[in-house]
Formats: sequence, structure tokens, C-alpha cells
Amino acid sequence: MTDSVQEQDLIHMSATRMAEAVRQREISVEAIVSAHIRQINRVNGLLNAVIYPMFDEALAAARAADCQLAAGEARGQLFGVPMTIKDQYMVKGTPTWLGLAKALDPDGHREGPLVARLREEGAIFLGKTNVPQLCLTYLSDHARFGSACNPWNTARVPGGSSGGEAAIIAAKGSPLGLGGDMGGSLRVPAHKCGIHTIKPTGCRFPNDDSPLFPDKLGAFAGFEPYTTQPGPMARHVDDLKLMMDALLTRPLSSKTLHAQTPWTPGPVAEARGLRIGYYSSHPFFPASSGVQRVVNDAVEILKDIGFSVVPFEYPEFEDAFRIAIRLISAAGANWINQALGRDAPTPVVKHLKTSLSMGKMMRGAMCGMLRKMGQATSAKLLADTAPSSANVFQRLTAERTEMRARFLHQMDAEHIDIIICPAFALPAVSHGDDVGAMTMAGCYSLIFNLLGNPAGVVAASRVRASETARRPAAKDLIFKAAKKVDEGSEGLPLGVQVVGRYWREDQVLSVMKTLETEFRTRDDYPDWRMNSTL
Repeated sequence: MTDSVQEQDLIHMSATRMAEAVRQREISVEAIVSAHIRQINRVNGLLNAVIYPMFDEALAAARAADCQLAAGEARGQLFGVPMTIKDQYMVKGTPTWLGLAKALDPDGHREGPLVARLREEGAIFLGKTNVPQLCLTYLSDHARFGSACNPWNTARVPGGSSGGEAAIIAAKGSPLGLGGDMGGSLRVPAHKCGIHTIKPTGCRFPNDDSPLFPDKLGAFAGFEPYTTQPGPMARHVDDLKLMMDALLTRPLSSKTLHAQTPWTPGPVAEARGLRIGYYSSHPFFPASSGVQRVVNDAVEILKDIGFSVVPFEYPEFEDAFRIAIRLISAAGANWINQALGRDAPTPVVKHLKTSLSMGKMMRGAMCGMLRKMGQATSAKLLADTAPSSANVFQRLTAERTEMRARFLHQMDAEHIDIIICPAFALPAVSHGDDVGAMTMAGCYSLIFNLLGNPAGVVAASRVRASETARRPAAKDLIFKAAKKVDEGSEGLPLGVQVVGRYWREDQVLSVMKTLETEFRTRDDYPDWRMNSTL
């Protein structure tokens, strides 16, 4: 075994190549893990992405792995691969804060099936990563550890709630990570940081790994109409498939509902014979110029290869977003208060609590006042965050079910296998930007949590100088905030969302791999380097 591979080569290496290099005894596990620990130490002071380092444990695990390798006992698809884990998941021996100041699982007694499976498959955990309080927003402003920053511009956020994970993967501190997605929490950070991810079909994975679900927060434990999904994050599409293989090639034990649907292991298949629909923006919340460009670039790539690519119009886009917001808001602020305990809410969570706690008369008056002030978008958003009665919740759930059926029927009628569209309406926002604008900009991801389709994001490009001032002026405060986000966004990463049919993550990954291959050849592909900003 030789450790002659340069450290910079190690931190740029894909997880798939690392696993192969370890099996072939080209490099020691200790060298790989040590290189990533050193990179985390280089960048984390400015990023605040890794909030709970596990370096001693990781080095001990690496040395044990090298001994296993020497004895011919190396097993597991992720054997010797270092990775990070979002502070949403329980890992034995480590606290789980879920963005709170006080840990929900302070002693780390428990570990769920996903983390246990990753361990069984040989992964080595480097640490836990930053999330917003209760994983509720597109920021990563941990109540105990503070805010994470985007490696491309530390004045901007990395997204959320898997923002710390996206930031450290983009900055080469980790090749692979486990995140989670309730309303774009995998896809939005991937888009903002220039990495790849996939949100599996709703219920593909169980949610036992998070203290949000088993026994702490009942509102989420029974929240079946709108299912959070764990998922992988990486800089290479092949590595997303590697983690999916590691997690799914054997059945997962679980206390929560998830689908034991078939999964085919192996390399990402070549995308063939698929009919692809696309939209690059929607009038409900128009996407930034650069966001639209990368979708259109993806369309041209696929057309040039020979795919059938056609425009796709989703007539219920706005209704889907509003039903999603209403379902999320149905329980009001009660579950947030329960979860916070004695924790003081962060500014964004305080804003959400205020909105969710507002009485019916006050809400009506505020909505009327906003409309008179020309703030119709804010008025609609405020109206949709009202708590619901059990009857209304049941009606919303029925509407969601009917909407899913209609969406599938539309895909069938138009013979669509894959949809290409934005992941988020804007590039990375700045710390302290408007909460309403961030929520509305997430509509492109949020609707596919409601509908349940598998959806990935592939890194594509970076914002061009000519694309920073094309959003029209507006009196509406939410769209004024969006214009402000565009200004000064030159050089920030942009991703493309790839949406598939239920249980066809294989097709999503195939199209993502096709796009990645072409996007990587371009000068503006978002491959972060130390001199990018830090």
C-alpha cells in the first residue's frame, strides 16, 4: 500500500474512486481521512459548516479499517470512505441538536437504520453539520453554533436545512453526506453551493434516524401527507448512486412507514429513450435570469444527444405550493413551542411563530392592510400560513391526493418520463435577506415534496455578470428582495432540478449523469477551489 497520492488529489477524489482505491490498496484509509480532516480545519473557521467534529473517532476507525484491509476483511460498499452527517440524524455517542441550543438526544444513545447501515457498509463519520433551528428554513443558522456560510461567498448562505452539509462537501472537506428534504432542504443547498443531490420518492427511506420523528415531536411523527425524505449529497452523481446502493441493496428495518420497493445496484445506467418535459420559470415567482439559462442549457444538451424534449406546463403549480404551505402550517405554532422548550427562537423561527400564532381576526386585518399597501404576495403567504381544523386538514390531504393523481395523469398523457426545471428561483441569498422571498423562491422544490416525486439537483454553472440586473423593478417587497439577491450574485453556483416518476430514481440519476458529464466540460462549471473566495 502506498500513500504517494497527493493530498489535494485525495480531497478532490470522488467517493466511488476512493472506495476503489482502498480496495485496490492504492491508498490507506488513514491518509484519506486525515486529508479531509485537514481540509475541514482549513475552511471551517470561515464556513462554520461542521459543528461537531468526530476527528478522533474517525482516525481510530480509519486505522481499524486499514488493519481489516491488511487482514483481507474489508467489507462494505463505502469501506474506507469518509463522510459527514447533517445534525438531523442520531449517531451513537454524539449529541443531536436539530439546530436547537439544547440537544434533543444529548448522550447519543440511539442510532437509526440509515446511519447504522452506512456504518455497516464501511463509511467513516467525520462530523455533524450545521442546520437551522428545527430544520425549518432555507438558512443554516443553528441556535447553539451560529450560521453557516456559503463557500463561494461567505456573505451568502449555503441554503437549508442541509446547508452545512452542502457547504463542507462543496469546499472539499467531505466527499459525501447524508441530508434530509422536507421542502427542498437537499436540493436548495445543492443548487446554492454547486453540488449534486437526490430527494428520493416519498417514503423510499424511513425517518427513524431523526428525533423529529420517533417520539419527540408528534406533529411530525404523524405527518404522512407531506413526507420528509433523507437523501445523499455529493460532488459526483456516481457517488449519489453509491450511497443509494449502500442503503438499499438490503432491506432496512424501521418503525416508520417506508416503501420496500425494488432497487437495482450498480453503476448509473445510460439514459436512453426518455421523453423529457421542461419549464425554465413560472409566473408565480419568476426565476432569475441565470437560473432560467441553465435549465435551457440542459434542454439543449439533451436535445443535442437525441432526447425528445418538449415544453411542459403544470397548470396547478401555484395551487400545489399553497396546499403545501397550508399543510405545513396546519398545526400552527404548538409543535414549534413544544420542540423549542426553553430555547429562544432564532429570528427566522420567531417570525414563523408569529405568523403561525396569529388569530383569525388579526390575520384577516393584516392581510387586508398588506393588500392595500400593494403587498399582495405577502398577503397571500400570510393567509396560507393559518392553522387548520381537523376537517380542513383532511380536506387539504384529499386535495393533495387528487393533485398527485392529476399530475401523474398529465405526465402519462404527454408521455413524459423526466421534467427539467429550476430548483430555486434565486442564487444563494445573503444573510438576513427577506424570509418571505426565500419561502416563495422555494416553490420550485417544495411542490415535489407535496407531489412525492423523486427529484435531484445537478450542478450546472455560475451566475454571469450580465444576469445580475435583469429582474424588473417592483413595488412588491418580496420581488424587491428577489431583485436585491440577484444584484452582486456574479459567480455564485446554479443547479438544475431533474424530476422523475415515482420510484424511478434510476432515471433521474441517469439524466443527471448525462448533464453532469457535459456541464463539467464548461469553464463556468461550479467546481470550488480554495482561491474561489476563502
